[in-house]
Amino acid sequence: MTSAPASKRSALLLLGLFLLACLAFAPGIGQPTGVTTKDEYFLGLRTPMCIVEHGDWLVPCLDGHARLNKPPLLYWLTAVSYRAFGVSLLSARGVAVAFGALFVLATALIAWELTGDRRRSLLAGLVLMSIASIAIGSRMLLLDIPTAAFSALAFYAILRWLRTGSHWLLPPIAVLLAAGFLIKGPIVLVLSGAGILALLFTSAGARQRLRESWPAVTLTFCGFLALALPWFVYVHTMLPGTSDHTLSTELRARDFLQFSLQPLAGLLVLGLPWSFLALLLAARSDWRARMPHLGFLLLWLIITVAPFFLIKTFGRYLYASLIPLSIIAAHLLDQPMPRLGRLTAWLGLLLAGAVAGLVVFAAGWFRGVDFAIALGGLTWALFVYVWWRADNAIAMAASSALLWAVVMGLVYPRLGLNAIPPQIVQMTRNSPVVMYDGPQPALLPAVLGRMLWQTDSRWRLPPALEGHCGSFLVVAAAQKVDSMRSSMAAHGLSASPVAQYRTLTSRVSWVHMGRTGLSRSEVLAALARHDLDALAPRIDVFRAGYQRCTTAPGVKHGG
Repeated sequence: MTSAPASKRSALLLLGLFLLACLAFAPGIGQPTGVTTKDEYFLGLRTPMCIVEHGDWLVPCLDGHARLNKPPLLYWLTAVSYRAFGVSLLSARGVAVAFGALFVLATALIAWELTGDRRRSLLAGLVLMSIASIAIGSRMLLLDIPTAAFSALAFYAILRWLRTGSHWLLPPIAVLLAAGFLIKGPIVLVLSGAGILALLFTSAGARQRLRESWPAVTLTFCGFLALALPWFVYVHTMLPGTSDHTLSTELRARDFLQFSLQPLAGLLVLGLPWSFLALLLAARSDWRARMPHLGFLLLWLIITVAPFFLIKTFGRYLYASLIPLSIIAAHLLDQPMPRLGRLTAWLGLLLAGAVAGLVVFAAGWFRGVDFAIALGGLTWALFVYVWWRADNAIAMAASSALLWAVVMGLVYPRLGLNAIPPQIVQMTRNSPVVMYDGPQPALLPAVLGRMLWQTDSRWRLPPALEGHCGSFLVVAAAQKVDSMRSSMAAHGLSASPVAQYRTLTSRVSWVHMGRTGLSRSEVLAALARHDLDALAPRIDVFRAGYQRCTTAPGVKHGG
C-alpha cells in the first residue's frame, strides 16, 4: 500500500469525480416515467412518507404495519430529505444519487490507497461510474448501493489504518460499518469482510498490524456493536412477535445452503460492459508485474462473490465486487490491449450496446424522434465506435458513462412507463385514495407528495376510512378488479367506475413493462402500428363507499 491522496489538488480532483458522478446519475430522476422497480416505488419511496406523516421515527411504518424487514437508516435519511425539500421523486432519488457518487468516490480512494497512482485511481472511479448496473441503480432509492458505499468507505479507512497505524481512523471505521448495518443488516460485514480476508491472505504486513493491535481492533468492534445493535434490541423489545416473524421470514427467503451458479452469471451481467475484459486481465499471469496488487484484487473479487453461491441472491447484492473489478480494468491505462482483449471488449459492447440500443430504438420507433432520442442515438454510436476500437481506457469509460446518462436519464423516460394522466392526478389530489394489490399507479404517491394506502384481498383500510361514511377512490389494475370487488363486497363496500387509462408499468423490475399474457401477434401488431400503448395494461379508478352509507354506489352521504 502507498500513500493516500493528501494534496489540495488531489482533493479537488476527487471532489470533481464526485460531482461528475452526481451529474451522470441525476438526469431524469424527477420524472415518474424514469427507471424504477417495485422495491423502490412500493417500499423505498413510501416508507419515509409514512415516517414523515406519522412522526414515528424509531419504528418505520407502511400501510398500518411496522416496517421491520430492513433497518431504518436509509428511510430516515430520505425522510429528512422529504422534510427539508418536500416530498417528491427529486428529494428521494437525490439521496440515491448522492450514495451512487459516494460509491464512485470510495472506489477511487481505495485504488489510490492501493496503487498511489492518481490517474489510474480516478479512472477506477470512472470505470465504476460507467458500469450499466451502477448508472441504473444510482437513479433509484434502493438499499444496495448505499450499503456498498458505506462498506467501501469503511474498507478504505481500514486500508489507511493498516498503512499508518493511526488509531484516529478506528472510530470512523466503526461508524461506517454501523451505518451500513443500519441500512441492510449483516451483509455489510460480508462486503467489507471480503476485502479484509483477502488482505490477510495476501499481506504479511496486514496480519502483523492486526496481531499488534488486537485490543484496539476489539474495542472498535465493540463500538460498532454499540452503534449498530440498539435499534434491533429496541424493536425486539417493543414488538417481539413482529420482529421474530420478520426475522424468520427473511431467513427463509435466503434459501441457505442451496447451491446456485447464479452469482457468477450475475457478476458478468452486473459488470457490463467491463466484466469480461476485466476478468481476462485478472486471469493473465503476464499482467502480475504490471499490477502488483492483482492477486489481492482477484481474491477480494472471489471472496465477495463466494458466499452467494450458497444463499439466494439478487444481482445487486454483488455491487461490492465491482470495486476490485473496476480497479483491475483501470490498469489498462497506458497499457497495450492484451491478446483476446478486444474480443472480450466486443462481447461487453455487444451485450451492453444491445440493451441501450433497444431502449433508443423503442423510444424512437414508438414515440417519434426528438432531441433526446437523437442524442441517445449519437451517444450510442459513439459508444460503439470507441468500444470497437478498444484502444483507450479513458475514452471507453467516458463513452459508457455518457451513454447511460443519456439513455437512462433522457431517452428511457420517453417510453412513458408509469405515466399518470393529468386528469388522474387532478382527480386524486384532494381525495382519499386506496391502491389495490399492486400498487398502481406506481408513482402516484410521489407525484401527490403523500403516502397512499395499499391493500390486498384481506382488505384493510386506513383508520380515517375504516367504518366511516364517506367516499374514497380505489385504483386497481384491470386484471385484479374482480378480486377487488369480491373483497370489498365481503366488507360491506361497493364501488362504481369513474375513470380508466392505460400505461406501461414497471412490474418487479424496470425492464418488465407490458401487460401480462401478451401474445406474439399482439406485440407484432403494436410494432407495425408504432403503438406502444397497445401493449399497456389498463388501470381502473373507482369511487367507493360503505353500502350502509349509500343509496347507490359512489353517492356520498356525510363525512
